[in-house]
Amino acid sequence: MNNITLIRYATVVIVIAILTGTWLISERQKAKLMSSDIQLAIQKGVDPLVVRCAYAQHNDSICLVYSTLGKQAVEIIKESGATKK
Repeated sequence: MNNITLIRYATVVIVIAILTGTWLISERQKAKLMSSDIQLAIQKGVDPLVVRCAYAQHNDSICLVYSTLGKQAVEIIKESGATKK
């Protein structure tokens, strides 16, 4: 391996490390923001599931069911005992 190839590999590794670190920091900030928004929603009496779904991806099945059934979905979950430990 010559020096140019070694420099290229090192550059690729550094760029990938920087991109990965940036992505991880971004995801951590999103999680902190969602957590604080959920706590604020609970204090104001807003359904925390609404806040969670505001941050959800388009393929989140819980939010899809909630958007279809609304409060009825919450009642079905409670009646089924899915939230009991």
